[in-house]
Amino acid sequence: MLEQLHQIHAKEVEDFLGQAPGFALFIIGDIENFGYDSSFQTIWGDRDDHGALQAVLLRYYTNYVIYAPGAYDAERVAAKIQENSEWTNINGWAEAIRQVMPYVEEGESKEMYFAECKELERAYPIPESVVEADFDDIEGILTLRGTIQEFSQSKDGAKLMRHKMETKSGREVICKIDGKVVAGAATTAENSQSAMVVAVCTDPAYRKHGYASACVTKLAKDYVVLGKRLYLFYDNPNAGRIYNRIGFHEIGKYTMIQR
Repeated sequence: MLEQLHQIHAKEVEDFLGQAPGFALFIIGDIENFGYDSSFQTIWGDRDDHGALQAVLLRYYTNYVIYAPGAYDAERVAAKIQENSEWTNINGWAEAIRQVMPYVEEGESKEMYFAECKELERAYPIPESVVEADFDDIEGILTLRGTIQEFSQSKDGAKLMRHKMETKSGREVICKIDGKVVAGAATTAENSQSAMVVAVCTDPAYRKHGYASACVTKLAKDYVVLGKRLYLFYDNPNAGRIYNRIGFHEIGKYTMIQR
């Protein structure tokens, strides 16, 4: 049975997601930041025959996140997602997404390594050019991401980034050279325990200088000081080695279906 969840279910959901909080980070962060009754966010629970939760599905605008540590009714969850003709992304723990893929009619899937950082491996200097971004940098950040072939740009990118900054549900760290944003890394789904690193990138003309690594390192430093864990996913082994030197270590796989 798939039912919409509300504040009355909060303790049950918290306990369920707490089984593997890293893989539930997006859902934990979005619930903590925006609750159960936001216009842009909806949470459903899939229950087994005994009424126990076996999966949680979250909608954030047109993005969907699935958390399921085991088997669940993937066909029913896929049907719920596809009721929204404008869905753009489905993501989650690789095994949970693997179950839903046969029932998703569109989109391309991508499986990535999933890593966690509890502490820095060593003290890295942060260049003065690497800073936390503010509202005035949004256009420059989106321009940078537009140069990255692997990135897909949302038509609501500026709106979503501004919303994230306003609600403090994530951060943007950038490297600026002569006033131009040439590299960046961001967090999203920030909550009281952790955050997810996303959008690590460098302008092709400025690569091989360690700018993006410096951005990730600044994020790691800032969050470790706060006693929070950072998570990220990657598919490039070379990038993995760089992240490992900073303090990230693989804990599993994460999958996205992009429409």
